[in-house]
Amino acid sequence: MLRPLAVPILLVALTYFPASPAAAAKSVSLARRGVAVATAKLNTATGEVLAVGGKGTETAEQTYGEYNGYVEVLFTGKYPKDLDADKLIAQATTQRGWQSNVAAIVYSATETEILIAVQTWRDGGFASFETVFVTLFVGQ
Repeated sequence: MLRPLAVPILLVALTYFPASPAAAAKSVSLARRGVAVATAKLNTATGEVLAVGGKGTETAEQTYGEYNGYVEVLFTGKYPKDLDADKLIAQATTQRGWQSNVAAIVYSATETEILIAVQTWRDGGFASFETVFVTLFVGQ
């Protein structure tokens, strides 16, 4: 009775389980791509970090702020060894959304620290003091 199922089960097992330790290591390194390694909810009026998260992130703190909608934030934690600023994708949005703009840039990244800058403004170029959400994803 189980004999007709043996071949499909074997094919599924070979498809989903790596055949060697090298293949297993490759699948682990590929798994970290697309992962949100750092997330934060920030107040750009005060520079306060309201919430922090992400895979590997332990803390986040403001390192510089002009309190005109511009802040720099340092994330600390354990990140991939080969991480650099070019491998991170920054995504940011404001809590208000309507006529509010935000930009985030990654200045530097190592296996223990990520430094970003966040700027908010309103349509017309006026400084804006917003609560923003920032997420950093690992790219290829």
